[in-house]
Amino acid sequence: MSSERVVPARLIHDIVATADLFLRESQRLFRPHGLTAPQFNVLNLLAAGPEAGHSQRELADLLVVDRSNVTGLIDRMETAGWVRRADDP
Repeated sequence: MSSERVVPARLIHDIVATADLFLRESQRLFRPHGLTAPQFNVLNLLAAGPEAGHSQRELADLLVVDRSNVTGLIDRMETAGWVRRADDP
């Protein structure tokens, strides 16, 4: 007998439906501020992090994404005035 558990289809459906609801609600909340969910996540990490901020590598690790994704995200956020890059001595 296998030790793996079978996840009922209804549970999977409910999890996906809940995730979809969270996504739609976050879009509704962020849109008036010109933010996307990933941009909100970056701002949230920066607000909770060290005063000196995070490197893009640290942000990628915390967001569990590739560094190249963070580069584009930070580029757009910097253009919009949400973040400021600074050299790390």
